Amino acid sequence: MNIVIFSGGVGGARFLYGLKDYKGIAQINCTVISNVGDDFFWNGLKICPDIDTVIYHLTDQSGKFGWGIKDDSFEVLSNIKFLGLDSWFKIGDKDMSTHLYRTKLLAEGKTLSDVTQSISDLYGCSFKIIPITNEECPTTIININDEQITFQEYFAKRQFQDQIKEIQYLNNSNALPSPGVIEAINSADLIIFPPSNPFLSVEPMLQIQFVKEAIVESIAKKIAISPIIQGQAIKGPLAKIISDFGMEPNILSIAKYYKEIIDTIFIDEADMSFSESITLLGIKSLPANIILTDKNLSSKHTSAILDQVI
Repeated sequence: MNIVIFSGGVGGARFLYGLKDYKGIAQINCTVISNVGDDFFWNGLKICPDIDTVIYHLTDQSGKFGWGIKDDSFEVLSNIKFLGLDSWFKIGDKDMSTHLYRTKLLAEGKTLSDVTQSISDLYGCSFKIIPITNEECPTTIININDEQITFQEYFAKRQFQDQIKEIQYLNNSNALPSPGVIEAINSADLIIFPPSNPFLSVEPMLQIQFVKEAIVESIAKKIAISPIIQGQAIKGPLAKIISDFGMEPNILSIAKYYKEIIDTIFIDEADMSFSESITLLGIKSLPANIILTDKNLSSKHTSAILDQVI
């Protein structure tokens, strides 16, 4: 069986953490297609937060907040701050070695796909991880003051306090998918959208050439896991973004977003009152425990979801 997972950062990574322990996973070919809209250069280093978060989760290294490496130290960051360099992005010492390695290989002419495979192999990651594209496709935020800021400025530096007017994916429609992306979609038996932010994690991937069309045309089962419960985001600024766009922050808005590319959505029991409205969109809704923040329960909850579609 071939499974393709479109992953953002922590939400997707937590689902993958549970998936790696699923019964029979050794007989399942899993391909993770990762968002690169969050990628940026920080003090000369190429940072790929979503890719690294996925790798760290799949290799049991993830930090307690869902990002970085567990039990990491921050001596270098402390000295960076002392020297007056940008220190608002919190990178630990072990984590920084990953970025140094990536930056070196990219400077030598390797593609992001090649570098990601190399990092995955070195850390012992058993899943295939492919960046959605090898090209630079930064997600850009326009706030209500018409100020243009990078995703990481919005998310990490300003702690998503800005009211969003528009999200731009300026280069995405001109970018080609990485080798293997379309092939993975075309051969998939199951396509999964974990509980990631649709606007910040999923849409940047769908904007890449040929990707959305390939998903629509795929005969695979296509499922999404809701990132929202009773109007509240499981993590991050999703509910606020939906409100900024003038929509209701609820599961129906999420279902409307996904209606062209999924046939089933897993939602919290508390949101099953929306089931009939979701059905009218042509999507089947199924109740599930979609809170995957507890690593001790992640495998159990992920397995319960997969058992209904595999």
